[in-house]
Amino acid sequence: MAVATGHGGWCPVVRWDRYRAVKTATTNRPGGLRRIQAGQSRRIARNATPACARPLVGYSQNEHRLSAPFDKATQGRAKRALGKALGLTQFGVNVTELAPGAASALRHWHSHEDEFVYILAGEAVLITDEGEQVLGAGHCAGFPAGVENGHCIVNRSDEPVLLLEVGSRDMRDEGHYPDDDLHCPAGRYQTPGFTRKDGSAL
Repeated sequence: MAVATGHGGWCPVVRWDRYRAVKTATTNRPGGLRRIQAGQSRRIARNATPACARPLVGYSQNEHRLSAPFDKATQGRAKRALGKALGLTQFGVNVTELAPGAASALRHWHSHEDEFVYILAGEAVLITDEGEQVLGAGHCAGFPAGVENGHCIVNRSDEPVLLLEVGSRDMRDEGHYPDDDLHCPAGRYQTPGFTRKDGSAL
């Protein structure tokens, strides 16, 4: 697991608000600074060949919803599956909002999928085998496939947390939950579902 708090080279710097798409985007490219105003970015989106979508509107992801009592930790979590909405199949992209007290997931790790999280707004707590670490806007964390270090992000603040999640999509992937009698078998993109660790039904 790796956490970064800064940028190297050049990268996009995007300012978000809670319920609207990108307001401004500033790109620090070699040779100067270029600012794209909101009106320009909307015109670009309308004229672009690839599918485009407003990132915070109307793409709820519910296919991996857990049943009680395992769903308690994620109550107050709102996911929007942008990758799915845009027809992407090789990796997933979610914008997730965590209400105060909500978690991104139960603590887990993936057998075959890399996972990346970037905090867009708010302050959250990352929980791993090493303990807890506070992440604020601009912080990011990476979880390589096959590393047996369960992780989740919890909002313990009084304000919503907005985060970007990116992960590979591999039909071989299994989700392991070290703190719960829960297992996510391979093939969940075709047949979503969870079992107990011994393979029996929940």
